Amino acid sequence: MPKSKNGPIILPQKYYHQYFIEVIAFVQKHSAHLMGPEEEQFILDFNKLSLDAQCLFIRLSNRKGPYFRLDKLKYDEISSIEAATKELEFSEFISSKFDLNEKIFEVFTKTELKAIYTHLNWSKQTKKDGIIQLNKIQNHNSILTQFPLIEVMRQEVLEFIKMLYFGKYKKQMTEFVIRDIGYIKLETLDETQFTPWFESRKEALAAFTLNKLNSLVRRALTETNAIAVHDTLVMIPWQEYLLSLKTHQIGDQLFLLMGKQLEREEAYTLALHYYQLATKHPARERQIRILNRIGEVAKAQSLAIDIMEQHLNPSEYLFAKDFLNKKSIRIKRSTSKKLSEATPIEIPFIADRSIEQAALQFYKNLGFNGIHGENYLWKSLYGLILWDQIFDQSIGVYHNPIQRGASDLYTTSFYEKRKDAILKNLKSFRSKKSMIESLEKRFEEKFGITNPMIYWNSKIKQHLVQLILNLPFKALKKILIEMSKNLKDNSTGFPDLFVWKENAYYLYEIKSPNDHLSSQQLFWLNFMQSIGIRAKIIRIRYKTEIHGIQKSPKIHS
Repeated sequence: MPKSKNGPIILPQKYYHQYFIEVIAFVQKHSAHLMGPEEEQFILDFNKLSLDAQCLFIRLSNRKGPYFRLDKLKYDEISSIEAATKELEFSEFISSKFDLNEKIFEVFTKTELKAIYTHLNWSKQTKKDGIIQLNKIQNHNSILTQFPLIEVMRQEVLEFIKMLYFGKYKKQMTEFVIRDIGYIKLETLDETQFTPWFESRKEALAAFTLNKLNSLVRRALTETNAIAVHDTLVMIPWQEYLLSLKTHQIGDQLFLLMGKQLEREEAYTLALHYYQLATKHPARERQIRILNRIGEVAKAQSLAIDIMEQHLNPSEYLFAKDFLNKKSIRIKRSTSKKLSEATPIEIPFIADRSIEQAALQFYKNLGFNGIHGENYLWKSLYGLILWDQIFDQSIGVYHNPIQRGASDLYTTSFYEKRKDAILKNLKSFRSKKSMIESLEKRFEEKFGITNPMIYWNSKIKQHLVQLILNLPFKALKKILIEMSKNLKDNSTGFPDLFVWKENAYYLYEIKSPNDHLSSQQLFWLNFMQSIGIRAKIIRIRYKTEIHGIQKSPKIHS
C-alpha cells in the first residue's frame, strides 16, 4: 500500500475491489470443494462484469440494503453509475423489479414520505407509524417513479463465500482496511498451511443456516414473544445442523438466547428444551435452577453431580457444589466464605481514584514496588512464553492470512492438540534466567504484532521479568498449564495487584466494602494457594481525616 510522506497510509481509490478479488481468489484456491453450483456461477458471472460494474456491486454489497435509491448513488471512482447499473441488472446482480414491502420506505426521509403521501396521519415522533400505513397501500407508482429503487441480488451466495473466507457470518471487509492502514501488525503465516474452516460442504451449509437463524431469531424477539418464536422453530431438526464443534458453537448462541427469553416468560418446560440442546455454560446451571423451581429436585441434584464430575469451568463447578451443599440455587456460599477470610486494610477515600490504585499506593507506602496487573499480566506472560503454540499452523487452525489467532484458541481442543508441545516448551526452561532470556528475545522480535493474549506496551517486559523473578518457578509453569486447559475462562479472574520488595511478594485481590468475589477469582486464589503462591484477598475499609480526626465515610450500596 502506498504511503504519503510523513503522513498516514493512503489506500488506492478502488482498494475495496482489491480486497474482494483477494477473498474470491483465496476461497477458490483453498475452499473450492466447499462451493456448489450457485457460488461457482456467481464468481463466473462476476468475472465477466466490467471493472465499474464490479466496483458498484461491491460498494452496494458492503452497505446496509438491500434497497438503494439510484439518485443517491455517487462514487467518484466509477465513471458511469448509469452504465454500471444497467450492466448489473442485465447480469442479475441487481433488480429494479421487486415485491413491495415496508423495507423500501427505509431509504426515504420522513420529510420525503410526508410530501408524497400527504393524506396519511403521520406521527410527530417517528416515521414508523407512517411506514405501517404505507405498507398497506397497493399503488406506489408515484414514489417509485420519482425515486427509482434497485434491490441488490445474490447477497446470500456472496455471504456464504465470505463465510468460507472469514469463518464467520456477515463479517465486514473492514478487516483488510485495519490491516493495511497500520492499525494492526499480523504474524507472518505460511500460505501453504492454510486449511478450510469447514471439513465438508454439508458442515458449511449447516453453519450458514444456523447463523441465519440466529439473526432471524434475534430480530423476531424484538417484535414478538419467545413462545411465538418457538412455535416457528419447533419443527427444525436440530441434529441435522449440529454436525461439529463449530456448528454446535453457533447453535449454542441461539439455544441460550431462546432459553433465557422463555425462562423470563415463565415457559420453563420450553426453556429446558433449549438449554438441553446447548453445550455451553450456563446451560446446565440454568437447567438446575429450572428443575429446582418446578419441583424436579432429584433431577437437579443428578445434573449437579454430573457437573461435579466433569465441569466446563470454575463457575459451573462452584454452582453445582453449593447447590448440592445447600439444596438450593443460591451460589454465594463458597465465595462469601472466602471473602470472610479477607485481610482488611484502611485507606483514605479519594474521589475519582479506583480501589486498586488506592490499595497499590498503600503498599507502595510500605516500601513495596507494585502494579495493577490483573489479567493483563498473566495473559501477556502466556502470549510471550507460548507464542509458538498459539501460532502453530501445523495443527490446521489457521484459515486465512488476516487471522489474528488460532481458531481453536478458546476451546478445550486447544490444549488437547498442543499438550505435548506446551509441556515440552515449559520443560525446556531449566531456570528463571532461561525463561527471562526467552521472554526478552521474543519481546524484541514480536513487539506490536497482534497476539490475542498480549496487551502491548513498553512496560510489559519489566513487569513480567519481576513476576518470574519473584514467584516460585514451578508454580509459574503450573499456572500456564492450567490457563492452557481453558483459555476462554482461565485467562480471567487473576488477582488485581502484584507487589514485591526484596525477597517478599504478594498477589492481592482487592475488594471494596460492597464488592463480591466471582467464581473465577475464587478459582485462581485457591489454585495459587495450593501451589505455594502468596495470593490472598484484601478488603478495603475507607477512612477520612477531618482536622486530624479519622472518620469512616458512609458507603452506599
